[in-house]
Amino acid sequence: MIRSILAIFAVLGLSSAALASPAANTMPDATVVSKDCYAAIGPLLQKSGGILTPEVRSAYLNWAQKTVVQELRRNNQDVPAKCLAEVQQHDGVRTAMFGSVFPPDPSILQNYAQLREQLPADLMSKYRSLAIAMAVSKRIKGVETSDESKNIGRDYQPGFWGNDSLQTPASAEERDFIHYLADFMTESHVSAGDLYQDASLQERLRVFLGQHQVSSKFIDEVHKSVPFGECLKNAMVLLGQRPAARDPKPSTIVWMSHLAALNTSTPSSTPDQDGKPMPWPLFPIDMAPWPLLMPLAHPIPLSEADYIWEAFQGEHGPDRYHTYGPYRGDDDVMPDSLKPSKWFWDAWPDRIIHGGECVPISKGTVDLYSGLNKPAMWSGQPGHANLITFQYVDSAWTAEIEQPFAGGPDVTSAQWYFDEDPGTQIHFRDLYYWPGAEYHLGVALAMNIGLKSYIDTRMAANIFRAMPSEAKRTLGVRLLRNTLQVNPFNPEIWYRLAEQTPDAMQDLMLIEAAAKGDPALIDGHPGNGFPAKSGTNTASDQYWRTLAEFVTQFGLLSHPAAHGEEDRRRIYDYLKTVPGISAIDLASYAGKFTENNVAHANADAVDYDQKLAEAGDSYGQLRMGQRYSDGSGVSQSDDKAQELLASAASQGDVAAATILERMNPSIPADQVTVKGSSEYSQTQQAKHLVDGAGMTGVIHDNEQGAGTMWQTALHLEATSPVAGLAPSPAWVRFDFDHPVRFASLLIWNHNQPTLTDRGFRRTRIYGSADGATWISLTSSNVIEVPRANGGPSALPSIIPNDSPEQPLKSVIIAAEVEGGNYGGDCYGLSAVRFGVPRLPHVLPADMIAVTASSVYSPLQAPQHLVDGSGMLGALHDNAEAAQTMWHTLDGPVAKAPASGLPLSPGWVKFHFTKPQKVDAILIWNHNQATLTDRGFRKARIYGSSDGATWRPLTRNETIELPRATGSPIDGPTSIPNVLASQPLKSIIIAAEDVNGNYGGSCFGLSAVRFVTSR
Repeated sequence: MIRSILAIFAVLGLSSAALASPAANTMPDATVVSKDCYAAIGPLLQKSGGILTPEVRSAYLNWAQKTVVQELRRNNQDVPAKCLAEVQQHDGVRTAMFGSVFPPDPSILQNYAQLREQLPADLMSKYRSLAIAMAVSKRIKGVETSDESKNIGRDYQPGFWGNDSLQTPASAEERDFIHYLADFMTESHVSAGDLYQDASLQERLRVFLGQHQVSSKFIDEVHKSVPFGECLKNAMVLLGQRPAARDPKPSTIVWMSHLAALNTSTPSSTPDQDGKPMPWPLFPIDMAPWPLLMPLAHPIPLSEADYIWEAFQGEHGPDRYHTYGPYRGDDDVMPDSLKPSKWFWDAWPDRIIHGGECVPISKGTVDLYSGLNKPAMWSGQPGHANLITFQYVDSAWTAEIEQPFAGGPDVTSAQWYFDEDPGTQIHFRDLYYWPGAEYHLGVALAMNIGLKSYIDTRMAANIFRAMPSEAKRTLGVRLLRNTLQVNPFNPEIWYRLAEQTPDAMQDLMLIEAAAKGDPALIDGHPGNGFPAKSGTNTASDQYWRTLAEFVTQFGLLSHPAAHGEEDRRRIYDYLKTVPGISAIDLASYAGKFTENNVAHANADAVDYDQKLAEAGDSYGQLRMGQRYSDGSGVSQSDDKAQELLASAASQGDVAAATILERMNPSIPADQVTVKGSSEYSQTQQAKHLVDGAGMTGVIHDNEQGAGTMWQTALHLEATSPVAGLAPSPAWVRFDFDHPVRFASLLIWNHNQPTLTDRGFRRTRIYGSADGATWISLTSSNVIEVPRANGGPSALPSIIPNDSPEQPLKSVIIAAEVEGGNYGGDCYGLSAVRFGVPRLPHVLPADMIAVTASSVYSPLQAPQHLVDGSGMLGALHDNAEAAQTMWHTLDGPVAKAPASGLPLSPGWVKFHFTKPQKVDAILIWNHNQATLTDRGFRKARIYGSSDGATWRPLTRNETIELPRATGSPIDGPTSIPNVLASQPLKSIIIAAEDVNGNYGGSCFGLSAVRFVTSR
């Protein structure tokens, strides 16, 4: 066993105490450090033309070393001269100490010096890479005190590995309750597991607790439940049936020595994997480059490490290499957790028995791998925890994303032992400041080219970050381009280059270079690229695909569109091929085409797009749809815009589909409940009609098994949807959270390929305001819904609502008994939407400046009144904090909105960039949930052409605005402008000093729009 091998540790006097997390001494400001760095490096870099030559490299390391030594001296610390001399003699050590992070961190050198001092010389010599990994990964970002230095820094993100499986009692009462549980278990000779499961024992316990005057709130907890189980776990600790905490983790010295001893051990046998014994060691820590060894700085208690090693050799049964599960929730975990054991619940030997959900399982796997010398990092995906490992396969370094049940590398981020400063990096998530998985894939693949070249890319990135902004755009770009030719596996270099490449066509070349794994393509000269080595194909493919996605995000999608229409089309078509680029991304990029009005309306560009559209080209149809929408180069026509965009969408253009969806907003799915007459199976549920399944913008898929649609059971008898309505073989009912007005229904008929005959045909559509009285919502009682074509990009049929002004609580769509479908053996629909009223033509927000009498906080900014916050078509939300609205301070003092106007406690002034003719003013009153009393009531509306003379814009000088409903989709009040023929420069809406609102402590509005003629 390893413990016998490690018995020599006692002779060396090595401690196994757990590390504290020291606080770094104050370091110089990063801006100051950057200026100092560039002053030392800049002239040489300019001379080299942006190449990290040996001279530039040496100058950077000299500067970094000088910075580190100065900081040590400033804080009355140093390292032995022999250590510093050794560092200078070994380029690999020197670059790690001074070139691996920015700003240079003195604690890395201090950690290395301590490892060199405390470890035997032969072990240090053989495992120098591991020592460097420990030194860097345990840095504190500053200068360590003498005591901190002896303990060798701090654990990286130790909070993730705490003892979280035992809940601490929240009060003295709860502690007493737990003591009584332990007393009952002892007196009754009852186990925690039996007490958790047995209702009769629980009744006896309740009597016992009552006799001891225990609070009823605790007595009521005595039943089979997770909270009761947690209390029983604490009782087990009191009775000595479980330890109170996990065994302490070893010190860095003890842990590193353990890893070294394990590496040289020979197992009696190894588990079988894929039909043959696993090789040992699992990872060659004596020859691996140090960046791949950094995760091994995560220690586990030596007692657990011994158990893992014994289990690996088969000493604890057939479960020798337990990497996953059992996966189960807290209720299912609890019975196994209530069995006596020498292990704490977080300890690996116990965790593999009781299991849990993704967080404890993935942590347990990381612990397993650490215990077997295999580097692993805890990682996360949307709603899921997993891990990434470094591996050595077929003489090549690689990485693997393990347990990736919630997506691929583009949605995975993981621990990063370089521990970069928050806010300094690209594609690091805010939570925990973990980078995307491409960084981990990249560092492994980079090692196949060479450790030196990878660290050189980090030094190049450090130098780039230190540059002034103007130098980054020129010399910095050359540095980044040259660096990619050396080693292309540092994503930071690509991302910073993407940020600095505003020209769209150059951006495109950069994306193509990333997608094809060939940095030489950046300059338009294809090279040999960097072919994947045997054993790295999956990681290599994942790296380049993910890199291309985010190079696109930080480059093309973040920069202005190309000016030429042909270039725009080429870029747009290429974007469709980039993995991970969503329909929303494409639609947002297409939106950039309309931002440059001169280029957008250019006659040649219009002609180019028109010819493409006439030929049926989806790009041409998209562009002409945009042009007709905003009247750029053509006469504005909403109907033509919708027609062209629909034609493009039907060909699978997801940007057109998304734009069309935005032009036709509908009631949100979370405000609609759906019930079908029957369901074919759990796969074809009625909820799919509103939950977005199979939808991209306004197009629906043709999923082979109808798993994104709803369909009924087979051969149904007709039933009435509600009392009084005609029987129907298939119907679906939609109930809204609040009564709503909607302009139309959008129905996607059943689009299962080869089975579109199941779609509704002759159909009735009913609506009800109260669930009791139902009216027809169509001009004729029975309509015919067109049959779907079974294609992958199905468009909806739009059914006008014949009662658009009637607020409705429910809608029913019912197939007729005769001719209710197209001949199929069951009935179905793909999706249904309820189209809300659209805004008329209004002044855009960028033409309006808004000021207010006062503002409650920046959250309730007056600009919200015009910027679209909280808007869905012509409806407004009811945000609880009014963060999509504007309102004043509490108890505002009345003041005049302009010279000569009456005092007002709450007013807003809208100033247009140029005089505008306004036909009407749309006002959404303050709709904050439960606080609609803040809305304007008695109010005045003024207009001015010069900012000096103000005239009423309403027939009556004072008007009364209706109180908002508080509904999550509230509509506006339309106020006709009596001066519609007169261009106005400014408009004021002011609450009266008396009865100016509905009784609230402040005054507010949700939104204001100014209707103009096109």
